[in-house]
Amino acid sequence: MQMEAHQKLDPPVSVRCCSGIDLVVRNADPYPGTVALELVLIDSTIPINPTLSLGTVPAGSPSPSEQVLNFRMPTVSGLSKFDEIEVVFHRAQARGDRSARISIERFVLTP
Repeated sequence: MQMEAHQKLDPPVSVRCCSGIDLVVRNADPYPGTVALELVLIDSTIPINPTLSLGTVPAGSPSPSEQVLNFRMPTVSGLSKFDEIEVVFHRAQARGDRSARISIERFVLTP
């Protein structure tokens, strides 16, 4: 089973808007080092829904404070705009039957 979260955007955003996207999370997961988050940009205005993965970043150790995960925009991409952000939670195989206790606080588009 795969865990993911989706955030719709209206209006769509150009991929040239920024150099990256910061994902701000709160991490209360009791199994450090077993979760990584992948950020995927989606253009749902086109029937084939083209996507662009910005890569996967480890969630880090649990912390009561916010954690910022940085995702860089590629300089060249087949995607020109996106209207949805998908966050895929990749969990280590040994804990695949346990949900990740990580909440998404916000997305920050970095200039």
